[in-house]
Amino acid sequence: MVEGKPVEHWGILDFTSFGSYKYKLRGKEFMQKLKGKYKKLGIYMQEPIWYEESSMKILASYDLLSELLEKVNNTCKYNQAHLQFLFCVMAKKSPGYKYLKWISETKLGIVTQCCLSNSANEGEDKFYTNLALKINAKLGGSNVELSKGLPYFEGEGHVMFLGADVNHPGYQDTRSPSIAAVVATVNWPAANRYAARVCPQYNRSEKILNFREVCLELVACYRRMNGVRPERIVIFRDGVSEYQFDMVLNDELQDLKRVFQRVNYFPTITLIVAQK
Repeated sequence: MVEGKPVEHWGILDFTSFGSYKYKLRGKEFMQKLKGKYKKLGIYMQEPIWYEESSMKILASYDLLSELLEKVNNTCKYNQAHLQFLFCVMAKKSPGYKYLKWISETKLGIVTQCCLSNSANEGEDKFYTNLALKINAKLGGSNVELSKGLPYFEGEGHVMFLGADVNHPGYQDTRSPSIAAVVATVNWPAANRYAARVCPQYNRSEKILNFREVCLELVACYRRMNGVRPERIVIFRDGVSEYQFDMVLNDELQDLKRVFQRVNYFPTITLIVAQK
């Protein structure tokens, strides 16, 4: 681990409290193991400030789950303690998992980490190591970095790596939007922290319609974190066929250059089309 983020304000949402005994989380044992793992990694971890007992029935209901998460969020805010993350333990896999992620991470802004109770109860050292690494990454810590600089970039100024792709709905679905995603590194030279933007667009449109605005946002994010804009941007564009190369070069790339020029920004841009 390169940089560990201290954990001071976190909570546990136990969906196994009311149900079959064999699926119940052994809460005290779980907290001791997780805190012990953090201690071994040299990261400070406080006792959870919130422990909520709940059930899988509530997890499976969007309305009840939304009410529960809002209660947890509002109570912690009232006590002037913003949750760094909420640990959610489930008895088994459930469709409610997607509700949980949607409500907590997009509506309330609470980071979540989930696991199954059997894994938590029976997990050995490797399980808790993986758990701690996942949590640390979600809190903005750094788990790994290259021991040497990236080849071909020695002596370079700040460099941003950017990946872009569009995901389309099923072949017969002509109504649902396609989803464009753009991810960029926001630190250098480690290049191991990321910011992301996700945008819906017209059904089956491969061109990323808001590409220039999204990239400008990500450059602004880089600048906030580093104090400077990247001098070089390397773009990996995925999901395009050969007949779409012209669209990438003459539409997306030119749009990007124009919006950068408008704000008096002239980085070196390398565009790589990734194909299987």
